[in-house]
Amino acid sequence: MLKKKELIREVYNDGRMIVCEVTPKKDPFGTVIRGEYTEVELAKYWFRELGTTASDIYWSHADDTEITRKIAIRGKRAIDNKWVIKIKKGTYEVYRIYYNPKKQETELSLKEVER
Repeated sequence: MLKKKELIREVYNDGRMIVCEVTPKKDPFGTVIRGEYTEVELAKYWFRELGTTASDIYWSHADDTEITRKIAIRGKRAIDNKWVIKIKKGTYEVYRIYYNPKKQETELSLKEVER
């Protein structure tokens, strides 16, 4: 007897990320204050970890950056590469955004930022 094929779904339970928009602080006259930023929380998503491939590392080194993490979130999400991702105590900038239509998920390549 053959077993009926089952649909296997990806599980997004590796952690929860917070998407924040970072804008520089301004004084009462509208002048930007260096080194001071305000963070506005935009959304929260569950994610799953992905492995970084050799081609990801190669293309990031061509831009003089280093990818430290790669994650995926369910569905097609509008995420800007100017936003900041917070995962636990780490803060990351978005290096690359790719929508994978086969798995219906958005892949994010992240680089760590020290604030």
